[in-house]
Amino acid sequence: MNSFALDDNEQHLNLMTYNIWALPAVASHIDDRYEL
Repeated sequence: MNSFALDDNEQHLNLMTYNIWALPAVASHIDDRYEL
């Protein structure tokens, strides 16, 4: 149980880190495409 909880938390943190990295890149791409 504890191992599963730690793995689940680690996966969640990795997903958050990916989103923090990806969102500015996506926003920049949209800004370039639509000239906002």
